[in-house]
Formats: sequence, C-alpha cells, structure tokens
Amino acid sequence: MGAIALVAGLILAGGKSSRMGSDKALKRWQGVPLILRVYEAIAPVVTQVSLLTPWPERYCEILPPACQRLQELEPHQGPAFAIAQGLAQIQAPWLLVVACDLPCLDSGMLIRWREKLADLSPHTQALIPRWGERWEPLCGFYRGDLGPKLGAYLDQGGRSLQGFFNAIEVQALGIEEADLSHFHNCNTPADLEE
Repeated sequence: MGAIALVAGLILAGGKSSRMGSDKALKRWQGVPLILRVYEAIAPVVTQVSLLTPWPERYCEILPPACQRLQELEPHQGPAFAIAQGLAQIQAPWLLVVACDLPCLDSGMLIRWREKLADLSPHTQALIPRWGERWEPLCGFYRGDLGPKLGAYLDQGGRSLQGFFNAIEVQALGIEEADLSHFHNCNTPADLEE
C-alpha cells in the first residue's frame, strides 16, 4: 500500500435550484443547512475545503472561516465547467469534488475511498463511484493535473462528465446497494422529505 494521497476538497454550490424553488444549499435537513452537512462530512477527509459558487457571501455565516471561498466565474454552465474552474484554482495532487446537496455523505466511507488513491496507476485520472452503468461524478476524486484535459474537452464542445470519462482513464468505485443512501441528493422539496 502506498502513502496516503494529499486531497483537497471542493464543494460545488452554483446550481439554479429551480426544482427546489430557492437555494437548496441553504435548505435544512434535520435542522442543519445542506451545505454545512456536506462541509462537515468532507472536512475530516481533506487537507482544505473550498467552496465554488457565484455567491460566496451568501454562505459566510454558515460555513467556518477555514472554508476557502472561490468565485465561480462562469456560473450555470454545468458541473464540468465548475470542476474545471476548481482544478484551475486549487493546487493539490487530488481533488475530492462533492455537490452541496448530498446530506447523507459519510466521512468514514470517503476516508476508505481516499485510501484507494495511493494504489492507483499513475495513468488513472479519476476515482469515481459507480452503480451499474451510472457514475456519481459529483462525489468523486479527480487528479489535480486533470484541468488541461477537461478544459480541452470543454473547448471542443463537450459538456457531460459522463462523456468526459470516456476520454480519460477512470477507476470505478463499486457502490454496494447499502451505500446508495449516501448519494441521496436533494433537488426538490420532496427529496428533503424522504
């Protein structure tokens, strides 16, 4: 087993929340804002947590000062654009990217996944959870130097992370059925009730 990989964390909070009706990052689940639950889940796993959002001031009173706020320069272009911006601004061997609407993330599970990074081939550029044919790209590990390849993909008109994974070497993290609840994302008021 290799040494523990250094990993920075990036929370994405730039969506329009149109199905939720208002900013879903601020919605409370079990009394805690979704964005804070996500922060608390990934903080023990990474060396530094950053937040990428068009509205960094919106979350100042919720997230601790240690969370670095990054201004999203091209908002509402989709997660692939957001990840590219994060990779350009954060210097780390690996980046754990998570969406702000995953309140059931488990630090222990993420730490176990982080340990797998040390044994990956140097050619592997991402470690992403997968259930059947479905990738979970907004809770995955991306190699820190992947930015130029993702940028080139976007410049050629690519938008889908699923499509981007066909162009790079990705290691799948098999998800057990029991782990699916960790990926419950809250896009609508009904999702919060589940």
